[in-house]
Amino acid sequence: MTSLPDSAPLAGDAAALRARAEEDGCLLLRGVPGPDAVAPLRELVLANVEALGLLAPGASFKGSGYDDPRWLELQQRVIPDPAFLRVGDDPELLAVLTALLDEPPMTRRGDICRIALPGALHLTTPPHQDHYYTGGTTRIWTCWIALDPTPIELGPLAVLPGSHRGGFMPHHGQGIDLPDGVSWAASPLSPGDTILFNALTVHRALPNTTADRIRLSVDYRYQPSSEPIHVLRVDGTSARPS
Repeated sequence: MTSLPDSAPLAGDAAALRARAEEDGCLLLRGVPGPDAVAPLRELVLANVEALGLLAPGASFKGSGYDDPRWLELQQRVIPDPAFLRVGDDPELLAVLTALLDEPPMTRRGDICRIALPGALHLTTPPHQDHYYTGGTTRIWTCWIALDPTPIELGPLAVLPGSHRGGFMPHHGQGIDLPDGVSWAASPLSPGDTILFNALTVHRALPNTTADRIRLSVDYRYQPSSEPIHVLRVDGTSARPS
């Protein structure tokens, strides 16, 4: 496991920021949007997690987790809230995305609130590329933002730098088969730190191996404003709006 270099110092140099993003397919932005920006969102998420009974000792998700009614209710409560929307619209974050895309980003491209419960190692997200789920342009970028201090044992995001250059890979179920010994990159995170990665960058969650701590994080996705929105019909086929 290697560490990710902090790219926040490059935020004022669009060319340098794009060069690192093109090389690695991912960026660590320490302090962007920062702890003050995410504090109200953390309180919102924590209050709803508690209200849904997910802070109780031994609490766990049913099935895949994503189909548990409590997880779905959490999304419905959090995602429309102004505290959630403000973080995704943070000016410093949007400035970085504008530099990467060389144009203003389109927001609301698949945002989500995530929690990782202790003792739920079977629900740890496996290696995959977001393009498998998002379709459309491969110039979608995801911002994975920690809401709490997130040491390695709490299960932050891990990325495979440079993997985006290999293009889209075959997925089996929800994940990708990778050879042994691939060099993942991950770092302990502070509240308000962001890992930004391309839709073709292979990434995964690390397991929450703590006995009694919950990991709180959020995802925001962005794409170039000039590119069409990918539309999925109810029969599963792709379409573009007329």
